[in-house]
Amino acid sequence: MAWQDTVALIALAIYLGTLAWKFLEKAKNGHRVFAVGHGKRGFSKVLEWTFPLGLAMLFGLVFVTATGWFSPRAFAPWFDAPPVHTTGALLALLGATGFAWAAHSMRDAFRMGIDTTKTYSLVTRGAFKHSRNPTYVSMWMLFGGYFLLYPNAFFLGAFVFMVFALSHQIAREEFLLEKTFSEQYLHYKNATPKYIFFR
Repeated sequence: MAWQDTVALIALAIYLGTLAWKFLEKAKNGHRVFAVGHGKRGFSKVLEWTFPLGLAMLFGLVFVTATGWFSPRAFAPWFDAPPVHTTGALLALLGATGFAWAAHSMRDAFRMGIDTTKTYSLVTRGAFKHSRNPTYVSMWMLFGGYFLLYPNAFFLGAFVFMVFALSHQIAREEFLLEKTFSEQYLHYKNATPKYIFFR
């Protein structure tokens, strides 16, 4: 196992450990973290349910690929090179760490899916000072890193799906936040980049 594979597994452990920590923390306080599909219909509901199932499959694929049980063919020899793998491993680790920071910044507001049954205060602290969507930016970095580390059709498909699904989720969340917090959210929106460097 190359050191890049070890980093891939560490990034995976950080991401899954963060999810477990937030699930246990919210369960202890009697709150729901899994709001996937609640109050949605049609395409949005299907997409929200597809997302955690896709995550589970992808993380399984990361594990069996990193441990050498499964080695799908790369796109091209020049793409399957140590500098690309190193970039991917570091990007995945940065994404997982960013996700943990964003989850910590959200505190009790953390959840999977959009929970329309409970209103939280607007989160503008921590990672959310630098991006309105640090959780999703971190996930793009994580899965983009996995694609660079394992440049094959499986990880490319997963990354493309992640970009599409999270872009859809961001649009729906911003609509709900603007509706819920109105002027407070508009002020935050004007002052904080949507992703990292641009609004």
